[in-house]
Amino acid sequence: MKKTQRIFWPVVSDEDKLDALLDFFSQRSGLIDELSFFTEGDGGDYRVPPLDEIEKRASFLKEAVKKTRQRGWRAAINILNTLGHSDDGDSQAPPYRTMVGFDGIRCETCACPADERFLSYISRKYAAYGECQADTYWLDDDLRFLHHSPVRQGCFCEGCLEDFNKFCGSPFSDRDSLIQHLQSDQDLREKWMERNSIVMARLIRTCCEAIRKGSPQADLGFMAGCRFYFQDQNDPIRNATRNLQSTPGTGQTVIRVGAGYWSDARPRDLLVKLLEVSVTASEVAEGTQIGYELENYPFTRINKSAHGTGQEALLAILTNQLDGVLFDVIDLDASGLRDQAMWFEDLSVWGPLWKKAADLVKGTTPAGWRPVFSLKH
Repeated sequence: MKKTQRIFWPVVSDEDKLDALLDFFSQRSGLIDELSFFTEGDGGDYRVPPLDEIEKRASFLKEAVKKTRQRGWRAAINILNTLGHSDDGDSQAPPYRTMVGFDGIRCETCACPADERFLSYISRKYAAYGECQADTYWLDDDLRFLHHSPVRQGCFCEGCLEDFNKFCGSPFSDRDSLIQHLQSDQDLREKWMERNSIVMARLIRTCCEAIRKGSPQADLGFMAGCRFYFQDQNDPIRNATRNLQSTPGTGQTVIRVGAGYWSDARPRDLLVKLLEVSVTASEVAEGTQIGYELENYPFTRINKSAHGTGQEALLAILTNQLDGVLFDVIDLDASGLRDQAMWFEDLSVWGPLWKKAADLVKGTTPAGWRPVFSLKH
């Protein structure tokens, strides 16, 4: 079972911090098989990096991939923003349409996934990172129509309205008219979801084909997060993984499942998360490898103890036949490694238990905890 440590952009861009991080994990080899590097940071970093900035970052990432392999580990690149998660960060208005909600609220930076100018930009972005020759590339969980704050449900921009009219031969002249009919006409609603599925499939293929130009051997990964983010599409988890599988190349298809549970003080949240993970795992296309996201955001030691983190990983392994666990436990710029040393020592004792659990469930089928929640029953 592969253990991946996820690392934010500020570490990649600082040679001293990157080398210190590599040394840190070299002393804790039982907790790492792979490093995964984010292409952007969090908070105030770019959400829509200019193409010249992307080329600059690709050069740093290529060096990080090289150094990681020299330590004997796999290297992954996680493209943090495709459509964009929300309106935050330091970005000017992008040169393409942005997402509009059903209520007319517009995102300033999150893209309309159907815009041709956006698809051209994103192809060049992914191609630049594809040249880094990483072992795995992750598409983050912003490839969705829901929850791009401040937009709750998109996309209802003028371009999408025109596109939908052509798709189903409808006569809607404005957003309000379309919304009214979507609320009462089930057949129209199904057409809307079908069109959304086609739009998202095209975006996923654009990303994957751009990566495989430079890295035909790379594994392609889709981050599902919470499956309920994808309700405006038909069979979204299975279709996303099928789109990855259909991209020419020799690498595997992987999916990251799981979202939330950031505090030991709310243990019930872990049970909910594990249940959602079992549901999502039951919906992937056959042949897809499954990785579990263990995220300790916002990376404060008092929120998630080493014991709680180890226990979460153990329960995730026992409830699903996983191919790996992706740990998001290092703070944004890895500035607290000295303080985290004892925490990681406490976490390392769980390694043998994780292996025993993985061996125990090997060959079994994750069926969910109740038949109503899983397609495997």
